[in-house]
Amino acid sequence: MSSLLFNLVIDELFEIIGDRFGYELQGMGSVNARAFADDITLMSGSEVGMQQLLLETEKFLTARGLELNVEKCTAICLRKAGKVKNSQVADSSVTNPPRFTVQNKPIPLFGINEKCRYLGVHFTPFGAVDPRVSVGTSGKPKGCVITFNAVQAHVDSMVKAWGWTIDDVILHILPLHHIHGLINGLLTPHFIGAKVIMVPRFDASKVWEYLIRPGPEQQITVFTGVPTVYAKLTDDYDAKYASCSQTRDIIREQCSQKIRLMMCGSAALPESIYRRWHEITGYNLLERYGMTECGMALSNPLYGERIPGTVGRPMPTVLVRIARENPDSPIGYEILVEADSDNTKLEVKNTTDEPIEGELLIQSPTLFKEYWQKPNETRATFTTDGKFFKTGDVCRYDPQKKVFSIRGRQSMDIIKRAGYKISALDIERVLLEHNDVLECSVVGIDDLTLGQKIVAIIVPKSPINTTNLTIDVIRPFCKQQLPKYSLPDSITILDHIPRNAMGKVNKKELVSLIV
Repeated sequence: MSSLLFNLVIDELFEIIGDRFGYELQGMGSVNARAFADDITLMSGSEVGMQQLLLETEKFLTARGLELNVEKCTAICLRKAGKVKNSQVADSSVTNPPRFTVQNKPIPLFGINEKCRYLGVHFTPFGAVDPRVSVGTSGKPKGCVITFNAVQAHVDSMVKAWGWTIDDVILHILPLHHIHGLINGLLTPHFIGAKVIMVPRFDASKVWEYLIRPGPEQQITVFTGVPTVYAKLTDDYDAKYASCSQTRDIIREQCSQKIRLMMCGSAALPESIYRRWHEITGYNLLERYGMTECGMALSNPLYGERIPGTVGRPMPTVLVRIARENPDSPIGYEILVEADSDNTKLEVKNTTDEPIEGELLIQSPTLFKEYWQKPNETRATFTTDGKFFKTGDVCRYDPQKKVFSIRGRQSMDIIKRAGYKISALDIERVLLEHNDVLECSVVGIDDLTLGQKIVAIIVPKSPINTTNLTIDVIRPFCKQQLPKYSLPDSITILDHIPRNAMGKVNKKELVSLIV
């Protein structure tokens, strides 16, 4: 039966059974049935009520020459566990197991340890889990099991932090296999009732058409992207619009007055792109930090000062710590900074006004449950007490500006050279200021003398003109902003830097290309 015919039949069934035998859901009243595509779910607050619903449904379908396929049915039964408020799964292993029948045939009970898959989502008796894939910038991707409760907490946090309303219209240009595109760009606006305009593939010219479209009809109010997107939009602007002062004014006015929120994430945003975007649109991009494992954790404010190169403060419901390993501590680490979104738990553990660095730890209802079928990796990525997720990112807190910034991955972006711990991202930000540099990535290569040497991989703007990209030119250029120990030891010129669909560089693969 087609989905259309199915729904015509099921609508009549729903009218007949009304709200009888239903289950009381908070905010929704009595609910006894839901249908999607060509599937139906029956719900009841009692086992007797469920059997009655089945009988009513069987009677209705039989009168219309239809029947339920018992082999494709599954029953999930929850029973109160004594005086405990929580329920327990009642499957065939319990005393006096529940029994539901159709045409005198028993419906299989969903076991406590079973999993099934429906519409691409994995279900257990305790709820649905979603094995999102962590993009794996420092290694192979891992499946992240994210519960519906975590997704809901993630959505609620973004609605509160970024002021989503039913009147918003977001232009969606991101892949849906990533948390940025799926939850930030799609589920959140849909949850609040906002409109989503989907672009099948990223096209800079098409995006500009949407962003500067005059009039109230489908006026874009929210846009989110990755640094590569903003770089390509800037290049397209320079090629098509920058030469006409009237066009420049129209674009700046339209973007600054009509679009209330433009965000950037999934990778570090170069300050050169941040400043250039402000020149073009009059808008300071909102930078934030998040991972598949934890959702959005840190964000610059919706209202207030946004400092380029920083990721603001914790999102609602998120508690963060900057920590340093300490085997003598009962929790395995020393807390340097602790903060939440309300600024009530900020606790700097030393008295200096200098920036404080350490690994970023996160506690939040948005955290993932586990890595899919990887129990060892799951245990290793949480603190010994299991309360905080270890991001693997080095985070810096500035006590004077009271903001956080990300220094890079401990495994790849922190280069240990001659006793110094050097942020590759800091060097990349400086290199991108060079007029002849289109793209760059900085990595550490093992060296017998230095421990690691600093190698800058550069994609020139003009492949035929690289005279200003030699080591003798680049080192003095970088020395204007970096200490001597952070200067590149060598330069490698490439025609492109391999990136994944979200614009991220896998530096382990990059190192293998140049060694």
